[in-house]
Amino acid sequence: MRQLAARSSPKRFENGKPFQYYNYEYKNNLFCLGSYFKDCENGGAAMSKIMEGMREEIREETKTKTAINLIKLGKLTIEEIAQVLDLSVEKVAELAKTKNI
Repeated sequence: MRQLAARSSPKRFENGKPFQYYNYEYKNNLFCLGSYFKDCENGGAAMSKIMEGMREEIREETKTKTAINLIKLGKLTIEEIAQVLDLSVEKVAELAKTKNI
């Protein structure tokens, strides 16, 4: 399973690891967590909290990548990008400086 996942996607993250590698690891971790919390009292609530944290990380990463792409396009101001993506103006300005855009 791991070999198929690692070979199937040319998309890579900034650290060079392929997207499917993380997808495999994510699914494997979910299985382990699910098994552990299924046997614990209030495990469902704890698992739900963990999943929400993971979803929030993905949302923030998506917003950051979108902001960088919009900055590169140069059609919107920093303030407009921040408003559209529900990010702070400071965060978008920092992204523009760090990425030398």
